[in-house]
Amino acid sequence: MAESLARPTRESGRSISEVGIAVALSLLLALFNLAPWPQGGQISLDMLPILLLARWRGWRAGTLAGVSYGLLHLLQEPVLLHPLQVLLDYPLAYGALGLAGLPALRGHIYPALTLALGARFSCHFLSGLIFLPLFLPSENLPANPFLWSLAYNGSFLLLPGALMFFLVPPLSQALEAHLS
Repeated sequence: MAESLARPTRESGRSISEVGIAVALSLLLALFNLAPWPQGGQISLDMLPILLLARWRGWRAGTLAGVSYGLLHLLQEPVLLHPLQVLLDYPLAYGALGLAGLPALRGHIYPALTLALGARFSCHFLSGLIFLPLFLPSENLPANPFLWSLAYNGSFLLLPGALMFFLVPPLSQALEAHLS
């Protein structure tokens, strides 16, 4: 058993390469974005390669790519308020995109995308809800932090999320047909 863990297989090498390619493509796509929002967030297609990888190779590969991308994206667009905020907004939020590859959702692409995008949104929403009141002066706080976090995070995730529902199904189908 230990011997099989020590020697990488051809399949594991391919999977690691695919994760690396998905992360690199996500980093590249993040460069082409609408102006970043003041407290973090941007409208881009950076999650497309991660979602495609999750659909094609499963939740483990998708989650690994998402966490890796989240950590590297932290270097691209850093918004650092607190260690928990960093965890929620970067590795957890992007790692959640791997949920699109859960085996139970294999044949159900729209529920898979809904779960993955909803989980990513939840991470950002929770971060905004917790950390906005801690880091803004009380006179600048919105009347309702719940609604503020909902509106703010929805403002930069709604359009890319909607685009994922149009782009992932046909691209996923094309990948399956071409690479199977």
